[in-house]
Parts: sequence; structure tokens; C-alpha cells
Amino acid sequence: MKFTTAPATDGKRHIFCTTCMADGAKKTSRDGKTVFVCASCGAENKRALYFGGPVKEWIAEDGEFWHASVGVFVRNSDGKYLFLDRTEFPFGIAPPAGHVDENEESLVAARRELEEEVGISTDDLKLAATADVLGDSCSGGSDAHQWSIYVCDLPEGQKLTINSEGKRPVWLSLEEAAQREKPFVIEYILKNHSKQINDAK
Repeated sequence: MKFTTAPATDGKRHIFCTTCMADGAKKTSRDGKTVFVCASCGAENKRALYFGGPVKEWIAEDGEFWHASVGVFVRNSDGKYLFLDRTEFPFGIAPPAGHVDENEESLVAARRELEEEVGISTDDLKLAATADVLGDSCSGGSDAHQWSIYVCDLPEGQKLTINSEGKRPVWLSLEEAAQREKPFVIEYILKNHSKQINDAK
């Protein structure tokens, strides 16, 4: 999404409708997936435009609205990686991932997302790649993300605890994951950074 001028903000989080751009879209669930309903125009959309903290966000000179994001490829002893079926747009399989908070380092965000989404607590994360990805649409209204991609080995004896953003955890090779339905950014990462992920030690 692009802006000609930045929306006014008071430093608080606002949720704008992507149909009419009114403030106050409400997050709810339909058939197990997240949607946003606008109190002004009544539109129901799979995404909204979040603006004004806490996510690390900026508007580039060309008006493109950017977010910073992290993804963590968790590898088991068979060399396969953990993927979840996302319940929030963009849908499809993805590793644990999420936005970086304002004033948060990407490594800290990766550790936080890993623990929040799948219950894994570890300091042993390796940075495999970074990428600026245009066309990567998220439920928060951005179509451009600056990614930091990490790899960690599953700690011995670790049990998974899956939160509401994902379901049906599955272990796949990157080649197997490439054959599944997935968000645009995961397709991009698998196409361009699989070697770096597999080589991360």
C-alpha cells in the first residue's frame, strides 16, 4: 500500500478500513480465520491498515508503507522444518514469523515470535538471510517487508505449544514446502534463500 501523505497519528495504534479508510475497523473471526469489519461502511476485509505503533513501520520516499519482519525456520533432527497453517492473512503454510516491534532488534523479535507462536525458548538462532520483499502483503496493510530470516535447531525434548495464529503443525523439507500453498513471501524465501537456510549451522 502506498500513501501520498502519512495518516495523522497520536502515537496510538489505529486500525483503518482498507475499503473506505475510516478509522475503527474491528478484528474478528469467521470460519476460523481473521477478518476486519468496518463500523463506518460495513465492509468485511481479510486485512486492515494498522498505523501508529507498536510495529516497526515507515513510509518510504515513494509512499510505500514498510514493515520489518522476522521468520524462524525450526529444524528437527531429520533436517525438516516446522510449518504452520496460518489462520490470519496471508493464508497458507509458513514458519513461525511476525513483525518486529518499534525499537526492537530483529534477533529479539525472532526469539519472541518463536516463543509466542510455538512455545520454543532458545538463544541459538542463526541469521541465514535478509531480504526486502515488495508484494508481501500482510493483514496490517503493508505490501512491503524488510525480512530477517533465522534458523534454529529444535531443542532436545522440546514440546510445541501452538497459538491461535497457526494450526496443524507439520515438518517438511524445503522442497516439500515449495509444493504446498503458502504466502507470497514464503514462496519468495524458498526460491531465493533455501540454500542459506539449509546451510545455516
